[in-house]
Amino acid sequence: MKTLIKILCLSVLWFSCEEADCDPPNGMYDPFEEYEDLNSNNQYDNGEPFIDEKKCCYGWPVPYHCDCDWYDQCGKPCGDGLPFGACDCDGNDFDNCGICGGDNQAEDCNGDCFGDATLDVCGVCDGPGAIYGEGCCMSQLDECGICYGNNEDQIDRCGNCQGQELEWVELWEECYEISSTTYLNLSHNDLSGEISPIIGNLTNLENLYLGSNSLSGEIPSEIGNLIRLNNLVLDFNQLSGIIPDEICYQGDDNPSVRANKLCPPYPSCISQDDIDSQDTSNCTDDCIDEDEDDICDNIDDCVGEYDVCGVCNGDEINPCDCEVYELEWVELWGECYNIEETTSLDLHNDGLTGEIPSEIGNLINLEYLYLGSNSLSGEIPSEINNLHYLEILDLSNNLLVGELPFFDQYFMWGMFVYNNQLEGIITDQICDNINPNDLYWSFDNNNFCPPYPICSGNPITTEENQDTSNCP
Repeated sequence: MKTLIKILCLSVLWFSCEEADCDPPNGMYDPFEEYEDLNSNNQYDNGEPFIDEKKCCYGWPVPYHCDCDWYDQCGKPCGDGLPFGACDCDGNDFDNCGICGGDNQAEDCNGDCFGDATLDVCGVCDGPGAIYGEGCCMSQLDECGICYGNNEDQIDRCGNCQGQELEWVELWEECYEISSTTYLNLSHNDLSGEISPIIGNLTNLENLYLGSNSLSGEIPSEIGNLIRLNNLVLDFNQLSGIIPDEICYQGDDNPSVRANKLCPPYPSCISQDDIDSQDTSNCTDDCIDEDEDDICDNIDDCVGEYDVCGVCNGDEINPCDCEVYELEWVELWGECYNIEETTSLDLHNDGLTGEIPSEIGNLINLEYLYLGSNSLSGEIPSEINNLHYLEILDLSNNLLVGELPFFDQYFMWGMFVYNNQLEGIITDQICDNINPNDLYWSFDNNNFCPPYPICSGNPITTEENQDTSNCP
């Protein structure tokens, strides 16, 4: 009986609600039958209940009032708002690049959002592409860039590779990049032992401070390679022996070596104050006639005349024959060129024969090199890549053979190698490592094989302008 009374009461309440508040519009709802468009969750098939202007919600089996006067940010009355962790009303999440509902398509192959890294033809992210003669290495390039290598060619912990130009120098258990190291201050750093001759490879150094340490042994002659130095400070150490003459070849014309144990004779660039500050108690008493004038005074006071090599009463007339000047001069085709002063070399149509000497790479300040219209043969020496400031290279109208070496001269805006017998593939690197915006070039009338790089929107040559008879 009590159960029957409860059923009757609920029925009365339901009919009262339906008639007073929530009448289904247009006969849309039959209180005694399940509406065919509603599912068991009291929602239409699109997942939403029907809501009229009275905020009456028509779900099965009875209509009910929503009992609220607000909507959530998704437009649902009495709704719970965005799903937890979602970025929109559809339940989507942010992808790795912060895009709502995204699928990480904004990432490049390195995983960088909106980056520009792309897969090369071998499927390697930012890879070198197909290597001529070896095809695709995929991900098998070792740290020395050798296809299918196993890093056995790596010769030191700084990452230098055998057979390749040194890129790093290790000094006192630290690695220094040759191209970027211009300032090195290790004063008051508790350094000990000798100064390694490898320091001479830091040819871009402008300031070198090694003072107030416990350095011992002799000053290496390789210090003279640092021709760009403005300041060389070696004072307050335990350096001993004779100072090499090469110390005067580096850029600082007044290097500081005071308060060491250095012995006479002293090079001309060492100040008298620095000489007087030396502890010579362990130096020998043997006289060294530095100027070869038969006067044992350790003073450069030649009685007579110096030759071009700085030898008192010497007979040398060619500075390239001087041992003391070997780091200042380069001999090419019987002529001497000063390394520091030579910025342009014009030997165009000069009757040159034979191969291009590798020593040409020592003219590190060279900006313009004209060797066209000669009879030069052999391959282009790889040392030409040492000429980092080169702007124009003209090797046209010669008998040069082999492949183009690696070029990394960003200042270069003119390259002319036409009318030779060069061969192989010209890689896209030729566009990347030289200035592509202002480049003028001519690679025609050689034996280069396609495909040909496109620099600044233009192909650097075409098959019509090459002898491709020996190409694969």
